[in-house]
Amino acid sequence: MNLRASCIAAFLCLLVQLCAADFSPEVTHRIVKGIGWDISYFEDSSNVIHVGEKMVEMSYDDGVTWTEIETIGKSSDILVKFDPINVNRAFVFSRIGDTHFVTDDKGKTWRSFKVQPKKSLKDRELGMHHVFNFKDDSVLIKLEYCKQYPEADDCDVSYFYSSNSLKSDPQLLPIDAKVCVVNTLLDEPTILCVKDTRNSFGHVVKSELVSSKDLFKTSESIKHPGFDSGRIIDVRLESSFLVVVTQKDRFNELSSISISVSKDGKTFDTADLAFQMAYGAIRFLPSDPQSLFLTVAASTSKDTRPQGTLYSSDSSGLHFKKLLDNVDLGYSARVEYVHGVWLAKTFEEDPIVEPNDDYFGSPIAKTSSHISIDNGLTWNKLEILNDDSCKLKDGCSLNLLRFDAIEDKNKYVTGPTPNILMGFGITGNTDNFFKAKTYISRDGGLTWTNVFSGPGIHAFGDQGNVIMYVPFSGRNHGPATEVRYSLNQGRSWGTYKLKEPCFPQELITTTDGTNTKFVLSGIVEHQQMSEVLYAFDFSKAFDGNKCKDSDMEKVYARVSPKDGQPNCIYGFKESFMRRKADARCFIDRTFEDVKVDVEQCPCTQQDYECSPYFKLSEKGVCVPDPKKIAEKCKSESKDTLKLPDMQIVAENKCEQKSDSSFVTETEFKCKDFTGENVPSSITIGQSEFDGFLSQYSYVATGPDLSDNLIVKTDTGLIYASNNGGTSFVRVPFKEKIRGFYVGPSLGRVIMITDGDVFYASNNGANTFYKYKVPTSASNGDVTISFHPTDESRFIWLSGNCAVGSSTCVAYHTEDFGRSFEKLIDNAMACDYVSPVLDITSTELIYCTVVDGNKKKLASSTNYFKEAEIEYVLDDIVAYAIKSNFVVVATLDEAHTMLKAKVTADGFVFADVDFPSDFKIEAQTAFTILESSPHSIFMHVTTDSTSGHEKGAILKSNSNGTYYVLSLSDVNRNEVGYVDYDRLGLLEGVLIANTATDSKEGKNKKTQISFNDGSQWNYIAPPAVDSDGKEYACKGQPLSKCSLHLHGFTERPDYRDTFSSGSAVGLLIGMGNVGEYLKPVTDDQTAAFMSADGGLTWKEIKKGVYHWDFGDQGTILLLVDAAKDTDEFIFSKDEGATWETMKFASSPVKVLDLATVPSDTSLKFVIFAGSHQSQSSTQLFAVDFSQFFPRQCQVDLENPESDDFEYWTPMHPESTERCLFGHEAMYLRRAAGHDDCFIGSTPLDQGYKMVRNCTCTRNDYECDYNYFRDNDGTCKLVKGMNAANRMAEMCRKPGVFEYFEPTGYRKIPLSTCVGGKQFDALKPRACPGHEKEFNEAHGRDVGGSKIFILIFIPLLVFFSAVFFVYDRGIRRNGGFQKLGQIRLDDGDDDFNPIEENIVDVVVNKTVRGAIVVAAGTFAVFKTIRKIDRAMFDKVTSLLFGRRPGQRNYVRVPDDEDELFGTFDENYEDELNEAADVDFNVDEEPEEFTELTAEPANVDERLFDIDDQSEDDAVSAEHPEPESTHE
Repeated sequence: MNLRASCIAAFLCLLVQLCAADFSPEVTHRIVKGIGWDISYFEDSSNVIHVGEKMVEMSYDDGVTWTEIETIGKSSDILVKFDPINVNRAFVFSRIGDTHFVTDDKGKTWRSFKVQPKKSLKDRELGMHHVFNFKDDSVLIKLEYCKQYPEADDCDVSYFYSSNSLKSDPQLLPIDAKVCVVNTLLDEPTILCVKDTRNSFGHVVKSELVSSKDLFKTSESIKHPGFDSGRIIDVRLESSFLVVVTQKDRFNELSSISISVSKDGKTFDTADLAFQMAYGAIRFLPSDPQSLFLTVAASTSKDTRPQGTLYSSDSSGLHFKKLLDNVDLGYSARVEYVHGVWLAKTFEEDPIVEPNDDYFGSPIAKTSSHISIDNGLTWNKLEILNDDSCKLKDGCSLNLLRFDAIEDKNKYVTGPTPNILMGFGITGNTDNFFKAKTYISRDGGLTWTNVFSGPGIHAFGDQGNVIMYVPFSGRNHGPATEVRYSLNQGRSWGTYKLKEPCFPQELITTTDGTNTKFVLSGIVEHQQMSEVLYAFDFSKAFDGNKCKDSDMEKVYARVSPKDGQPNCIYGFKESFMRRKADARCFIDRTFEDVKVDVEQCPCTQQDYECSPYFKLSEKGVCVPDPKKIAEKCKSESKDTLKLPDMQIVAENKCEQKSDSSFVTETEFKCKDFTGENVPSSITIGQSEFDGFLSQYSYVATGPDLSDNLIVKTDTGLIYASNNGGTSFVRVPFKEKIRGFYVGPSLGRVIMITDGDVFYASNNGANTFYKYKVPTSASNGDVTISFHPTDESRFIWLSGNCAVGSSTCVAYHTEDFGRSFEKLIDNAMACDYVSPVLDITSTELIYCTVVDGNKKKLASSTNYFKEAEIEYVLDDIVAYAIKSNFVVVATLDEAHTMLKAKVTADGFVFADVDFPSDFKIEAQTAFTILESSPHSIFMHVTTDSTSGHEKGAILKSNSNGTYYVLSLSDVNRNEVGYVDYDRLGLLEGVLIANTATDSKEGKNKKTQISFNDGSQWNYIAPPAVDSDGKEYACKGQPLSKCSLHLHGFTERPDYRDTFSSGSAVGLLIGMGNVGEYLKPVTDDQTAAFMSADGGLTWKEIKKGVYHWDFGDQGTILLLVDAAKDTDEFIFSKDEGATWETMKFASSPVKVLDLATVPSDTSLKFVIFAGSHQSQSSTQLFAVDFSQFFPRQCQVDLENPESDDFEYWTPMHPESTERCLFGHEAMYLRRAAGHDDCFIGSTPLDQGYKMVRNCTCTRNDYECDYNYFRDNDGTCKLVKGMNAANRMAEMCRKPGVFEYFEPTGYRKIPLSTCVGGKQFDALKPRACPGHEKEFNEAHGRDVGGSKIFILIFIPLLVFFSAVFFVYDRGIRRNGGFQKLGQIRLDDGDDDFNPIEENIVDVVVNKTVRGAIVVAAGTFAVFKTIRKIDRAMFDKVTSLLFGRRPGQRNYVRVPDDEDELFGTFDENYEDELNEAADVDFNVDEEPEEFTELTAEPANVDERLFDIDDQSEDDAVSAEHPEPESTHE
C-alpha cells in the first residue's frame, strides 16, 4: 500500500514537472535608451511607473505597453513616493527645483504643484521626503533639501500642507520644525512637531513638543520633564505607541538617549531603556500594538557593518528586555503577515579578523542567521534539508546573506503566503557573496532547501504559486541569459531564454503578491547605457483553471520544530488556506488579501508581563522596582501597599480563567522606600579580571566620546569595554599580550604580542585586525611611534635598542600595519616631525641612530631612501618633541659638557643659551616639561645624588633659544620625573615642589606661581582643618606654615593631576600644613581642594585618597588610597558638601580611580585588588548618568538668568581682577544650582576677556642672565655685567646690534598695555657695525635723506607762509594794518580783499592765526605768573620773605597784549615781575625790611577786561616808578 502511494506521488510529481516544462509564459520586451532609476507597481492595480533617463512613463497593463507622462516632461532626476494610506495617490518629487507632481488615480492623470521652502534652493537638492495623511483631503508633506556634495549633511527641512488634496499649491506649515508627525491616537488627528529655540551661536537652548489641530493657527506645548531638559530629536508613531526620542545632552549628538512613550497620545512616561547614542543608530522595527521592537547600535567603524542589540518592550512601551545581542543592524526583519516571526543575522563573538578574511580591503564578516517564532524569546539557526555535508546537529546551518525582498520598513516581504520564503546564502559563518546559493523554505523559514547554485533575485505571484527567479552573480560573471520559474512552490523549475541577456536590476509584481504577471528590468550588455524591460504573463498556465476547496490545505503559522504544534502569540494562533503544491490551478484572487483564521489559546505565563511596580531581572523574573514603589507610596499616602507582581499583556486575546496561577501579590511597607531609604540613582557595576592590573587606557572613538576602556593584566590578557566600564569582554587573543599603544587618531590601538603577529584596531578595540610583525618582537622591546595626524601611518621599532647595539631596526607603514617598509638600521627612536612643527615638508622624520659609540640624529623627507643618510647632528644624547619645537641634547667634543639645540622648522638648529652661571655636565639630565608657542619649560638637574635629586626649572623665550631661571631646587626622582604641574584651563598657574637636603633625604615644600613661573610663593594654608580645628603652626610666616602637596613624582598614576581639563578653577591634592611636606603615610596627610584656581584652599578629609573630576566638576569623587574600603565620598556642589556611598560588599584595596581623560563623563571606574584571589583584579563601575534630573540651562546672551555664573581668576598680589594683563571671565555652574549636569555645554564660548589691564610688576619676568633676588628685583647673575652682554651678543655671526637690558622681559602670556614698562630696551650698535645699525633703524643720514627729510618740508612750509603773507597780509595793508585790530571792535576795522574762495580761506587763516597767537601768549604768561608766585612763597618761607609783601607787574599796552611784543629777552621781563600773592594772613606779620612800591598803582591790574578807552589811552604814558631803599 505504501509502495503504491509512493509510486503514485512520484508519478504525479513527474507529471507536474512535465506539464510545467511544456508551459511557457507570454513575454514581451522593449529596449529603452539610458538606464532607469526606478520601477514600481501601484498597489492593487496593474499600473506600473518607470523612471528612465530623462523620461517618466506609465504602463496600465503590467508592463506590456508604455506611455510617457507628458505632464512631468523630460526629467529623470526625480523620486517616486506612494501615499502610505491612500493607495490611489502617488507623488513624483523633483530633486532639483520647486515643482513636483501628484496623481489621485494610480497614475492615469498627473498634475503639478509648487512649493516655496523656507530657504533658497540654490545649490540644494531634495533628499529625504515623506507624506502624511492628516484628514480626509488634508496632506502633510515633508521635504528635506540638502546642500549638494560635499556638504550633503547640511539640510533644511520644510513641511507643507494641503487641505484640498493638492488641487492647489501646498502652503508652508507655519512652524520652524525638523520633525513632525500626525498623531492618530486621538479622536481627532493632530500634528505634533518639535520646535527648537536656538541662540546666536546656533545651539539649541530649548526643545519642546507642540501639538495643533488647525495647522498651527493655534498650538499647545506638551509638557514632560525629559522634554524640558534635553533635546527632542525624533517623534514617531509606531503601531499604538507614540514615541519621543530625547537626547539628554542637547549639545552632544553622541550623548545618552532616552525614550518617552504615550499610549493615549497626550501623556508621556519615560521608558527604562537609556543608552549611549555613540554611533548614531537607533532603528524602530515593525511593531505590534502589544510591543515595541527596536535595535540599538553598539559599535561601528568604516570597515565593518553596524551591529547592536534587539529589544522589545512590554505592552506599555516603558519596560524593555533584550532579545538578541550582536545583531547585524542591516539584516534584521520581521516576516510580513505573521505575528512573532523574526529573521536576524548575528555576528560571531570573535572580534579578531584573520589576515585572509577580507576582500576589497574590508573584512569578511563572520555571521550566522537565526529565526524566532515566539517574538524573539528563543532563536534557532536555519536548517538545510538537502545538504548532507551541512547538518544542524553538527553545528552547520544556513547563513542568509540577503533577504532579497526587504522593504524600507524592515519587513521580509513574501506576499500573502507567509510560509513560503526565499533567499540566498551560504553554509558556514562567512559573508562571501561569491559562494552564495539560493534556498527556499515552505515552513516559514525553519528549514530550507537549496534550489540554485548561485545568488539571484526573485518574486512571488498568486500567493506563492508562481515564483520567478533571475540569477545574478555580478558583472564579472556575465549577464543573465535565462529566467527560472516555478508553478509548484519551488519543487520544480522551468526555464525561459531571454531574448536580450541583461544584468537584472529589479523583478517586481503587484505589492500584495496575488498577480501572475511580473516585470523585469535589466541593463543590456551589448548596448551601452541601455535598459531592457520584460513583461511576463503566467495567467494561462494550467489553462486558467481556478482552484477549488479540494486543491487547498490548511497551514498554521509558527509551527514549533520541537513538537510540531503551532505557537501562540498574544493569546492566539493563526492559520490560512494555501494551495497544495501539486495542484494544477491558480487561486486567482488578484488584489484580495489572504484570509487569516485566528484561534484563541489558553493563557500561559507568556501572556503575562511584570506589573508597573516590578521590573524584569536579568534572570527573567519580576522583581520589585523600588523607584516605582516609592512613587506609589508617595501618591497614596499609605503605610503599606499590596501590589501584584504580574499582569496580563494589554490587548492579549488568551482565554483567561484565573490570574492566581500567574500573579502573586506582595505587601510592602512604605517606610522602606521613603526618606533615607529612597533608592539611589547612582548605579554600581562590577567586573573581575584574571591577573593583576598592569595597564589600562581610555580610547576616544569620537570627538566627544571616550567610553571605550582597555584593561591589561600581568597575565597578558586584554579586556575591553565600549560603555565606560559598565561591562567588559575578554578579547580572545591566542597570543600573550606584552603591551598596547593608543594612537592620537580616533579609535587607533595596537596590541604587541610575544609572537610574530600583532593586532590593530581602528574602532577603539571593538574589532582587531591580525597582521604579521615586520620583525620578531622576541628580540627586544617594541616601540610604536604614531603619526600625529595621519591615522594610517606609524613607525615600528623593535630589537635590542640599548646604546651600542646594532639590532634595533625601524619600519614604516602607510596602511595601519597591513604592510611595512624598512626605514633605517640601528635606530633607537624615530618620530614624525612635520605635523608637530607645522612645516610644508610632510614627510620629515627624525631618528636617533647608533653609530659605533655615538648616537646621531638622522633626518629624511623620503623615508630614508636617499643614497646616503643625512645626519643633522653628530653626537647627541636624545631629542624631545614638543609642540612647535624639537630640542636636542648634544655633547661637546670632549664629552664633558651637555648642550642643547632647538629647531622650529626641522632643518635649522640654534644653540640654546642657558644662564651663564649654568654649567651642565655630560652626566646631567634635563627634562622638557612642556612647550607652547610662547616658550619651553625645562628642568635641568643640578644634583643627581641618589635620594637628593633636584634641579632648576628654566623658561625660554619665544623661539626656545634663551633661558632664564624660574625656580631653583625643584624636586625630581631617580628616573627624571619632576614635581611640576601646569593647571588646566587657567593661564600660567603652576605648582612645583622644591627640595632641600636633610638627614632623612629631602625636605620638600610646595610653591605656586600665578604668572607663568615669573614669581613663586608658598601656598597660604586654610584657617582650620576638616574637623574645624586650627593648625598647630597658625600665626607663623608662610615659610614656616604653608600648605604642601604631594606632587607628580609620588602619584601611582602619572595621568592624575591637581586640576581638570574641563573643571575650571577646581583643584584637589593630598598634603599637609606645616613647614615641610610630610610623608604620604603621615597622620597629618589630608585631601585639600581649591575652587578659585589655587588662591585659597580648604581641607576635605583626613587620609590619603584617589580623586577624580566628573562632568566638568559637577561631581567630585574621592576613594581611600591607603586603607581597605567599601565606600567612596562624592560632592555634587563643588566641594561645599560631601556624601558617602558604598560600592562594594566588603572592603577592598583600591588600586586606582579613573574616568575619561577630559573629565567630562559621569562614569568612573575603581580598580581594586580581590580578596578572593590574589591573582585577580576587580573593577567597580560607578555611574552618575541618571543622578541629575536635568541638564544645566545656559543662555550666553543673558548669562545671569541661567544655571551658570562668571568667575574671574586673579593674581593674589593684585587688587585688580587681572591675570596676565587682562581680566578674563569663565563660565562655571552657579552656586546652589547643583541639581543639573553640564555635559557638553559649550562653556568655552562664554569665555570673555573683559579688558586689558595696565602693566605691573606681575606682568614681567627676569630677562636672560638675570635672576630674581630675595627682594623681588631682577639682578645680573654673578660674574656678568653689561659689557659681557655686548660681547656675548655681538660675537654671533650676522649680529650688528645688542640691547642694553633692563633685567626684565614681558611674560609672553601677558596682554597688558600702558602702565610701568619694565622691559623698555635700548638698542645699541655693535662695535664696527654702526653703518648696518643706522640703516636698520633709519638713522643713515646720507645726502639724499637730508634733502628729502629736511629741505623739501622746509621748502613746502616757506612756500605756504609766503602765499598766505602775499594774499592775506601784504595785499590787505601789511602788519601795520593788522596791528590796529581790536578784538572787541568786531571786524569793522579790517575789511580784507576777498575776490574768490581762495581769498576767503586765506583771510580766515590769518584771523585764526591772530586769535591763536594772542591766546597762546596770554595763557603762557598766566602760567608763568602762577609758577613765580609759588616760587616766591616757598622762598619767603625758607628765607624770611613776608607773605604780606606785594610785588607788582607792569601792565602791557594793547599791542603788547594782543601780539605779545615782549622784550627780546622775555626771561628778563618775567624776572622783573612777580605774581600777586592773594594769601594774606589775617594778622599781618611785622615787616622787617622795606620793599619797593610803585608811586601810583594802575587799577587796570584788577579790572583789565572792563577798562575804558580813556584808561587805555592814559596807559600809554605811565608815570615813572619810584623805589624806596
